[in-house]
Amino acid sequence: MMRMNLLILAFALSLCGCAVKDHAGTPVTITVASYNIRSFRGMDGVRDIDRTIAAIGRLHCDICGLQEVRKTDGDAVAPIDLAAGRLGMQAFFAQTLARPGFIYGIGLLSRVPFEIVEVVKLRVPEGLEPRSAIFARVTLPDGFFYLVNTHLGANNDAGRKMQMEHILETIREKGYTPVLLIGDMNSHFGSETMKLLHKDWMIFGDAALTAPAGKPRWRFDYIAGYPKDAFRGTGYRVIDDPVSSDHRPVVMELELLHPAR
Repeated sequence: MMRMNLLILAFALSLCGCAVKDHAGTPVTITVASYNIRSFRGMDGVRDIDRTIAAIGRLHCDICGLQEVRKTDGDAVAPIDLAAGRLGMQAFFAQTLARPGFIYGIGLLSRVPFEIVEVVKLRVPEGLEPRSAIFARVTLPDGFFYLVNTHLGANNDAGRKMQMEHILETIREKGYTPVLLIGDMNSHFGSETMKLLHKDWMIFGDAALTAPAGKPRWRFDYIAGYPKDAFRGTGYRVIDDPVSSDHRPVVMELELLHPAR
């Protein structure tokens, strides 16, 4: 029965575009993306949900972590759910704040089975915008891994470092390994925040810049894996899209070498 269930899952994943190998010992390859979608508003200042959904579709990813996800009172359907329906993905939204006329937060879109383990409200300096992290468990034919999507605070280095420390503490205390951490870190590669990852984590990709989208000057968007030998990167791209958002999405093809079981 277990063998039959794995075959069914492998078949389902192959239909959704995830490159699953069906013989023992071969790593599973998935494509993961991180994209700050700026509340579906492009660099032209226009809120265009259709354009954002099309931009996500062009990433051809199995899992996409989204930041700055917004639903307004005028939206008949939550835009993240609309995206999931059009792209054949499952959606999850974690609200970080509510204001008159809208709610706002971070989200996940996935073609592969996942379950939410927890949503952690991160520590923030007093008076600053709430921040959170989604902890999910992603199931593959031969095991699973954890994925964390987050959006760290803006304009406060100490606050970002505090939030990253909170995420890493949660991973250590709960034993969430192997794990991918994705998101808009609002932090340069050499910042004190990102230095927390340099020793034990594999930060994938080169030094390609991601924001602002029109003419990038900073690298704020990341995909990182722990432990370093758990994943192998087989392709990394910063997508040249200067219009759909104020960030360019990052996309990574990964082989899961040491799944949890």
